[in-house]
Amino acid sequence: MMPELPLPPPKRTYIVPRRFNILSILVLTTVFAVGFAVMRYCNAPIEVYLYVGTQATFTMAVQMWRPNAPRRSSILVGAILFPGTFAAFAYLADARIMRFPGTYLCAAPVFIGVGAFVGYVMGVFAAGVFLIVDKLDVLLRRK
Repeated sequence: MMPELPLPPPKRTYIVPRRFNILSILVLTTVFAVGFAVMRYCNAPIEVYLYVGTQATFTMAVQMWRPNAPRRSSILVGAILFPGTFAAFAYLADARIMRFPGTYLCAAPVFIGVGAFVGYVMGVFAAGVFLIVDKLDVLLRRK
């Protein structure tokens, strides 16, 4: 028999915490400000601002609400929000795609897949921000 090797300690999964400290709020505000500044620099339409802000906010809220499954909840938010936002913007813009609902329904699986991917990426980005906040907090407390 082979000797049993000790298992490495489990890695910590970074999620959006339920409670924020001042450093978290400052870093999160800065990240949103930089993100909106980049969108402004790229001359993004207002719909992009609205979608990205909503996606980020909902992703963080759902990760706070369901901390045991952060990836699944981020994917679910994206899979619901992306097609829903697209349909709402198309309806408000009186786009031709909404005149033929069958077209939208045929494209819905693609929108759901893209939305799930965008939700996952947004969840990873949110967790990364709080990973940086956690490391900064440890670094600042040492001094």
